[in-house]
Amino acid sequence: LHPMTEALREELIDLARSGQATALRNALRAAHIANPALTPILSTLQACTERFDFDAVIHLLPESDDVPR
Repeated sequence: LHPMTEALREELIDLARSGQATALRNALRAAHIANPALTPILSTLQACTERFDFDAVIHLLPESDDVPR
């Protein structure tokens, strides 16, 4: 279970689905600053983004039922 909000999860998925690499990188950096507890998952997502592997970003994000609203 990731301590990730639904709003952040949805934002990251939307950016990944639309292939917006720069915006996705910026959102991941901002999320890291705002919540250092997310460092492990955000670092993994950042690495996927650097490879333009947006499917992996989407796959690695927690399911909607697993995040606080």
